[in-house]
Parts: sequence; C-alpha cells; structure tokens
Amino acid sequence: MFDYIKADLQRHLCCDGRESNSIIWTLFIIVFAYGFHTSSVYRYGRFIDQRLKYGRLSFLYPLANIFYSIGKLLTEKMYGIAINRNAVIAEGFYIGHFGGIELGSCQIGKNCNVHQQVKVGDGCVLGDYVWVGAHAVLEDGLKVADHATIMVGARVSSPVGKHCLASGNPARIINKNYDNSRLLGIKEA
Repeated sequence: MFDYIKADLQRHLCCDGRESNSIIWTLFIIVFAYGFHTSSVYRYGRFIDQRLKYGRLSFLYPLANIFYSIGKLLTEKMYGIAINRNAVIAEGFYIGHFGGIELGSCQIGKNCNVHQQVKVGDGCVLGDYVWVGAHAVLEDGLKVADHATIMVGARVSSPVGKHCLASGNPARIINKNYDNSRLLGIKEA
C-alpha cells in the first residue's frame, strides 16, 4: 500500500510541472491534493481487503473498514470522486481535477491520468501511460492499450490501440502514432 501511495505522490509532484520536489511542496500536495487524498483512501480500502479481511488480524477489519467508509464518504461528497473498491489501479495514478469522476470496477495500468467528469465503466481495462481527458466516457468492457490518449469529451465504445489518439462522440481514432508523454507529465513514457 505504501509503495503505491508513494508512487501516486511522485506523480502528483511531477504532473504540475515543478522541477523541485521540496519538502514544502510535498507537504502541500499531501494536505491539499484532492486526487491524492482519494487515491490514498482507495489504496487503504484495497489494503484492508487484501490483508485484514481474512487472516490472523481479521478482528481488526470491522474497525479498519469504518475508517475506510468514512474516508470514502468524505472524498465522494467533498471532491465528487468515486472509485469502486473492486477497481485494480496500478502505481502512479494521477487525478488531475475534482468533480464528477466515477471509476467502476475496472483495471487501470501504471502512470495513468484522469481528469474531471470522467466516467470509466465496469470491466474496462486501461493500459499503462493512458491519459483520459475531461468529460470522457469509457463504456463498460472497453480495452484501451498502453500510451493511448482519450481526448476531452470523447465517448469511447470501441477498443483504442497503442499510441492512438481517440476523439469525438462516438470516438474515432484520429492519430495512430501519438506521443502523450507531455500530457502525462512524464519525461520518458
């Protein structure tokens, strides 16, 4: 859990474009970054499900689950971000803006970005280094390959290939060799 939270924090530190990761800026992200708060609550929920629900420390699960439920309720009400507890999200997850984000029981690869008003349906599989723009909707069961980019407002109902740029409603592939590393805020993707 802590390795994933640390990777999420590193993504938040690099995605705003600052060159310095000072202790002041790190504390600022920890205290004020709503996307980091939400992903940390999600990571805590996954941790207690995997480590405490069954085993020697299962007697702690009900108390730990109360803390998770409070954190989830707060992040949903205060930030408008809902992440299904059954989602599988790899390290380096970045939520760029708050409000209206709904992630169903999906699978998201490492170092992905999601922005405001994004809906990711149940059964969706997003590869590594995927950037999803604001107001995008990814329908249930959709597959999005590594390094793909879903543009703002796209409604995606068919698979998106590697390094593809999808845009429109319904979404179409408009570029098959798109480099999204600058959008992701990663120097090498």
